Parts: sequence; structure tokens; C-alpha cells
Amino acid sequence: MLRQWMKLWRTDKVSLFDERGGHVLDIGCARGALLRALTHQFDTVTAVEYDFAAAAAAHAGSHASRIVCGDAQRLPFARARFDAVLMSEVLEHIPDEAAALAEVRRLLKPGGTLVLTTPHRGLFAWLDPMNFRHRFPHLYRRLGFDRKSDGAATSWHRHYSLEQFYVLLPGFQIEEVHIGGLFLQPTMVLATALSRKLLPGSLGSRLAHLCWWIGEMDTHLRFGRLGYNLWLRARRDQAA
Repeated sequence: MLRQWMKLWRTDKVSLFDERGGHVLDIGCARGALLRALTHQFDTVTAVEYDFAAAAAAHAGSHASRIVCGDAQRLPFARARFDAVLMSEVLEHIPDEAAALAEVRRLLKPGGTLVLTTPHRGLFAWLDPMNFRHRFPHLYRRLGFDRKSDGAATSWHRHYSLEQFYVLLPGFQIEEVHIGGLFLQPTMVLATALSRKLLPGSLGSRLAHLCWWIGEMDTHLRFGRLGYNLWLRARRDQAA
């Protein structure tokens, strides 16, 4: 059942694309969780990941035609090369979000599609466990998390409102929006991490998977402006 839900979760984000065939770019592919689903919908899949170890892992189990280790703010591709771009839980980590989105517009063909998912500035955004290092530093340390081991430890995990994207995406028309999850998703992310850290072996792993599954179920429920996650599809304009 868990595997079926994981497959559904991975497919849901990709199904926001209305294209079939063509060339897609996955920016911030991490270890490649969405690459298999992308290959079922597009003819050619190219992926970019900033972290070398994650890029190597994605390459090892790759379904992509090409995986590049690179910076989303300065991508090594020609203008108007891609029919579609996916950025899933990536933008909130990038120092210059405007530069990254300008790169997306440069790389997309006129009329191409961007699917973007980020944390939403909803009612329970303050529960984001990735920001505990800033909001509750003593608790963060007491829980045993190593500040230096987290690549995002020096920056805030940003949350966005839908209104911000109307400003951040000039030259795009936002076509579809899903704002889902309430408080279970962020609390289950924390519970997943704690399960792996505090419980030994397979017990911790099983509990972590259960917590992750509950959080993802919450993500698929629509809560409007109160929600924790924002998914959107935007169409690039026809200008060259």
C-alpha cells in the first residue's frame, strides 16, 4: 500500500503537465525520485542537481537522458531548449529566486510549461521543521540535529504565497493551482526525521515511512489559503 501511495504522489506532480512527449528539464532532481514518472510522459528527460552526491545517486538509478551537476541560477543550456520544466521543492532553497526563475523562462520554448512546487505561506508555516534551527535553536540542538550537517543550515526555508508568484513569474500565465496540507505534513516531516534518528534499525525506518505517508496524504487535501504546500502550473508567453 505504501509503495502504491508513493507512486501516486510522484505521479501527481508530474501529471500537472499537460504535455505528452518533448523534452523536460527537472531542476533540483535530488536523488531522482520523479525521473521515472517523467520518462513515462516525455520523450527526453534532462535533470540538474546542485549537490554532487545526490546527482551521483540520481545518475546511478537514472531514467534521465542526462544528469548535470549545476546551479539553477546559471544553467548550462541553450535558450528555448525545453518544452517543459519541473522545479519540485527547490525554489525555497535558492539564494536568488528571481535569477532562477529568469533562467527557467530563458530555457523554455515559447508556450512551454513550468510546474513548480514550494512550501506555502499558510496557517502552519511556522511549524516547518527545517526552520527550527532558527525559531527554536535550543530545541533543535536538544533533538540532536547537527547544524553543520544540514546544507541549508545557514538559510531560512522560505514559504511563498500565491500572490508572490504573480510577481516572481513575469512572462508566465498561471493556469492551475493546488494548495494542500495543513499541519500534518510539517509535523510528520519532523516525526519522520526523529524516527530515523532516535529509534534503532528497522523499527525507526518503518515508523519513518508511516509518518511520511501520513504527511503526504495530508498534502493531497485542499485547504486553500490555509494550506502548507503550493503546487502550480504556469505557461510561458509566446515572446521570443
